[in-house]
Amino acid sequence: MKKAVIVIPTYNEKQNVARLVEHIFDCVKEKNNWEICVLIVDSQSPDGTQDIIEELIKRYPKLHLLKTKKEGLGKAYIHGFLYAIKYLNPFVLFEMDADLSHDPKIIPAFLERIEKGADFVIGSRYIKDGSIPENW
Repeated sequence: MKKAVIVIPTYNEKQNVARLVEHIFDCVKEKNNWEICVLIVDSQSPDGTQDIIEELIKRYPKLHLLKTKKEGLGKAYIHGFLYAIKYLNPFVLFEMDADLSHDPKIIPAFLERIEKGADFVIGSRYIKDGSIPENW
């Protein structure tokens, strides 16, 4: 079974993180031929984001938390990718924002493209059929 790791940096995402994690695992539950892990990279959120994630880990054993210092979004992704490669051994890495602007419903379609031989799959709100959330 191949493994996909979804790396999600957070900083003060207390309002979104539980809904996002639940939605991701709900959207991928039919992908029985993939092991799906979610790695939250939290940069010392003062709002209690880490506490929520630690509670969610009790319900979702494929949810992981990496605590980092606050160095910006790019560094958080780098820390997450390096951690995932070293400790979680993914076949595929995803990056996803925690603010619910990336729709987890698309994850299975991305995995299907990989299964059909794609080396790289990208989603963008700026390509044909891409979109921007209504509340932007």
